[in-house]
Amino acid sequence: MNRVCPDCGAALDADEQFCGNCGCYLQWSAASEPEPAPEPAPVAVEAAVEAAPPPTPPRRGRPQPASPPRLDRRGTAERPPAPVPPPPPVTGGGDGSGAGPAAPSVAEALVVPVDQQPAAPQPGLQQPGAQQPGRPRPQPRSRASQPPPEPLNPGDLVCGDCGAGNKATRMFCRRCGHTLAEAEVVRIPWWRRILRRRKRTTAAGSRPTVHALRRAPSPARLIGTVVALGALGIGGFLLRDVVIGAVDTVRDRVSGVEPQVPGKISASSSQPGHGARLARDGTPNKYWAPASTGAGAGEYLEVHFDSPVRLVYLLVTPGVSSSDEEAFLAQGRPKELRIVVDREGDSTALHVAHLEDKRGPARIDLGDSKVTRVRIEIRKAYAGSAAESRTAIGELEFFTRK
Repeated sequence: MNRVCPDCGAALDADEQFCGNCGCYLQWSAASEPEPAPEPAPVAVEAAVEAAPPPTPPRRGRPQPASPPRLDRRGTAERPPAPVPPPPPVTGGGDGSGAGPAAPSVAEALVVPVDQQPAAPQPGLQQPGAQQPGRPRPQPRSRASQPPPEPLNPGDLVCGDCGAGNKATRMFCRRCGHTLAEAEVVRIPWWRRILRRRKRTTAAGSRPTVHALRRAPSPARLIGTVVALGALGIGGFLLRDVVIGAVDTVRDRVSGVEPQVPGKISASSSQPGHGARLARDGTPNKYWAPASTGAGAGEYLEVHFDSPVRLVYLLVTPGVSSSDEEAFLAQGRPKELRIVVDREGDSTALHVAHLEDKRGPARIDLGDSKVTRVRIEIRKAYAGSAAESRTAIGELEFFTRK
């Protein structure tokens, strides 16, 4: 039920304690007046009052004070003698008037008879002595019931004193009456600002129209929707390879890899006794070397797979030996490799790998799907210490998805 401020006349809600316009406290005006106590029902004592004798006039003189109770040797007070009830009124003894006995009065009917003499104390029983009062026990404090926290709506003014939310039109807090001049405003999240719908306003004196069908969208909204959809389509087309590559990388880690033996291996040229098959024989001490001496730029090894595979990575062991340091440094080692991957459907992927000058296999991550052929081409090399050294590759290992 709405209320009205008694000072300024502003319209208020039922749960507000302070006026939002002038800050007046509203509990004084909302206090209810106490209801008058009901009148007691009359007692039906008319018959007893009519039959009672006239009251005796009070005796004149100064009233005698009551004597204090006497104390015995044990320090206990004796009980005063009980009052003796007054004798019954004298009735007429056959004077011929025919009047019956007088009815007892109301006061005599309410008197309770009491023993005339107090009971004698029993031997062997002792009365309890006087004791000092003990310390009062602390009473448990009752916790004041706190009102449940109310949710804050976007745009509300947060009171800096009690933290209650108030409407944006208020100047004073509805709970404590504190000023809202420097109150913080509850901000709307960014996603709600984008997706929120504006409320339609209706002119004064008119009613909102109800349509069975929705209105057609405006041209500006149609153009914006088309542009947004076009941007999403172009972006998805340009980033499809990135998305597919990320999905394949996750699948590679989950599924695991296994070594793959190519069906055919060949080379651009080979030194006598060091053909292309020695680069895939499983022993790193036997190697492939091109026929020409020096860096061997442009020389390559090429492998073919019997069926398209998902090639995850490649291991390359440079040099002529992975255990003998002197033999490793005597011949040249590849420094930069150019890897061309042919995929099913006439598509090609290009990778460039830089290798460190150290013994042991070097991993080159590829992540290509539907691979049918791979070419490993030498671009740069570390020079060997021996005369007429050649750039050698000890072993090639291919790993595909399981």
